[in-house]
Amino acid sequence: MQTLSGRHYHFRQATGLTLLEVLLTLAILIAVAAFAVPVLDGVLTQRRLERAAEQVRLLMLQTRLEAMRTGRVQVMHCPPETNQVSVTPLTSLSDLTEAADQIGAGGSLLMGAQTTVPQMLPMQTEVVSKTSELAEGVKFASTRVETSIRSMITSSQTGLQGVEQQQSSPIFFYPDGTSSSAIVTVEQEGGGQLLIVLRGLTGEARVQDALL
Repeated sequence: MQTLSGRHYHFRQATGLTLLEVLLTLAILIAVAAFAVPVLDGVLTQRRLERAAEQVRLLMLQTRLEAMRTGRVQVMHCPPETNQVSVTPLTSLSDLTEAADQIGAGGSLLMGAQTTVPQMLPMQTEVVSKTSELAEGVKFASTRVETSIRSMITSSQTGLQGVEQQQSSPIFFYPDGTSSSAIVTVEQEGGGQLLIVLRGLTGEARVQDALL
């Protein structure tokens, strides 16, 4: 184009994306999203499973410390096909005697006498069960507990008050820092499992992959 001064100016016509280019770009984005979403979902699912396993491990550690602090046996239940775990202190005859001593009835209990205990005794020996839930979509697959003479004696000499017997093997934590030897399996709905391995001699727990 030529102006009055004789100079020439060239104007470049603005261009935009064609419909074909827009459709091609959208197709590429959809393909990338279809590949990335399952991968991201798998990562999030694995993280939920790992957090749940670590939650159980920490609860075992806290329960062990509670048994050592209070001097009372603690029992943990992890019912399969549920996402709930409960911890309950066990009450034995010695616990009842100690509570009765506070109101002057201990000697009679030890001698086997038929002593009427005031209504305050159940309040002093009341057992409170603590329940926790795993992350959504995570549940207990199994609980395998090694039976020992000590656990059998504990089961026969102690009882759970105010708590229904649950359909799972009890895991005992003792005041001396030891515990039952157990393997608890947690799984994510749709696949994936982790093990929480509890070593009875030391009362320590660790998380490991189910394939190891």
